[in-house]
Amino acid sequence: MSLTYSIPVFTIVALGFIINDINDIERDTVNNPERVLPQKLITSEFAIVAYYLLLLATLIVIKFFMPLSSVFVFMLYLVLIINYNYLVDSFPYLKNFYVLIISTVHLSIIFLLVPINWFFAGCIILNILCQEILLDLRDLKGDGETLPKILGKKLTVRLVLFLQSLQLLLLIAYRKFNFMHWSLILLIISTQVLLYFFWQHKNNTLLISTLKAQTIMLFALIL
Repeated sequence: MSLTYSIPVFTIVALGFIINDINDIERDTVNNPERVLPQKLITSEFAIVAYYLLLLATLIVIKFFMPLSSVFVFMLYLVLIINYNYLVDSFPYLKNFYVLIISTVHLSIIFLLVPINWFFAGCIILNILCQEILLDLRDLKGDGETLPKILGKKLTVRLVLFLQSLQLLLLIAYRKFNFMHWSLILLIISTQVLLYFFWQHKNNTLLISTLKAQTIMLFALIL
């Protein structure tokens, strides 16, 4: 069952990244020139074919292998991801909140398989929101009127620090207080110190990688 549910999640996320990269070629030429399409390592036509193949695979798996009760969640996830670029192009300041909605739907797929853990969900959502805000802060030069561009660098950093603090408080409020829980709290605090260090040294790559490491750590909560 886990494998059945994970295949369409993988294909939906993959086709979402592909269509995003196709639409963002001009922006990525400025913000992320090391990516595949700006470097012309593959053609846009090849990327479009890959997108449609993944879309076809997604629809086949949902149609023939997914329980009817779960179909709506996966189709909602698909629709939200493939329409991401329309919102970014027209309302870039809503981008982070849109990603927050997608992340919530993504987590709801996990909770089709396991009991809902609201602490886990809250920590992961806050973590992903921090990642998205910092990615937009990194990409200020090539993006439109995103939230970090409206708020400014200093206020954006304070917002991320506030969200990280909320994440830590939520983790403490979980109140299991066993070895795993305390280890997780200490690891999150350590990564938050690293985040500040990398920010001071303007190392955006390690900054985002540290937040992703936090995401992996927080998955321990689902246990």
